[in-house]
Amino acid sequence: MDDAVIVEIIRYTLQSAGMTVEVAGTGALALKRLEEGLRPDVVILDLGLPEMTGDRVHPLLRKRLPDLPIIISSGYGDRERLDPLLRDPRTA
Repeated sequence: MDDAVIVEIIRYTLQSAGMTVEVAGTGALALKRLEEGLRPDVVILDLGLPEMTGDRVHPLLRKRLPDLPIIISSGYGDRERLDPLLRDPRTA
């Protein structure tokens, strides 16, 4: 996610519920962390990521971890970008 305030609210909320949270501010960093062995239980993916948009990151995440649940969270309402991602049964 590219909005620091929203990231911190989500981080705080999830950590308050006892979850471990890792934040990657770019798609490239998220993919690098996967290559380094990070295995998240779920990913919250923003479509408006800098450098590499979320709709470009999604298939790369899916290729590396086919069963990974992915939650799309975005201020964009662009159905052309969202609809193909939401056809994936492991994406909401």
